[in-house]
Amino acid sequence: MTGTQLASYIRARTYTDSTSFTDDQILLLTNIIKDEMASQITQAFEDIFLISTTDSLVAGQRKYLLPADYIKIKQIEANLNEEWVKLAPFDINNYRRPTNEENILKNFAIPQYDLFNGSFKIYNSKPIETVTDGLKLWVIIYPANLTNLTGSVDLSINPTSTTLGFPRNFHKLWGDAVVIAWKEQQDKPVAQTIGEQMWNSRMQEQIQILKDTNVDELVGLVGQDAWTVKNPQTGYDL
Repeated sequence: MTGTQLASYIRARTYTDSTSFTDDQILLLTNIIKDEMASQITQAFEDIFLISTTDSLVAGQRKYLLPADYIKIKQIEANLNEEWVKLAPFDINNYRRPTNEENILKNFAIPQYDLFNGSFKIYNSKPIETVTDGLKLWVIIYPANLTNLTGSVDLSINPTSTTLGFPRNFHKLWGDAVVIAWKEQQDKPVAQTIGEQMWNSRMQEQIQILKDTNVDELVGLVGQDAWTVKNPQTGYDL
């Protein structure tokens, strides 16, 4: 659906118009519900919302901000002392030493990072040097918020190179969730349809479909030209 189609669908299902159910009211509900749905989808198939972003290392700086819209961290890489390394996750509770620069340099032969308060801190055995685009983050993020209900671009299309659209097979469920929320807000209860009552099971069905998107069973090359198929139960070649 496009933004226009989503709004039209919601208003048709609620028997409203742009006066009785304004764009601002729809946008508020759609964006709240979008994030709730994205969190559910991420629990089952996190890579659908995976992106990579870069940042620059700054001399002497160990703390860096995470994207404001992140859900989970997949991996953090850094160009430390002219060598790209994958930082290992680390919890300061397991360190139990002072975190001043001198102690960090003495105790972290393996580069690591600690997450806290929407940021992360790098721990390694050498001082941080300035490196342009010296950080690469693989992060699972929330899909972009809708800012209007117009246009002809499908809402599954990524708005920018660093923001994500919302998967197409969830659009009807998305609209239905807004309808359900609208019905629950009315002073006089509005009965849900059978499809709305089954929203959770329908959601799980679509999540399963998304998990099964890749049906490629060809695994690895034998020689240069032939593929081999592995038995999914034993792992051996067929």
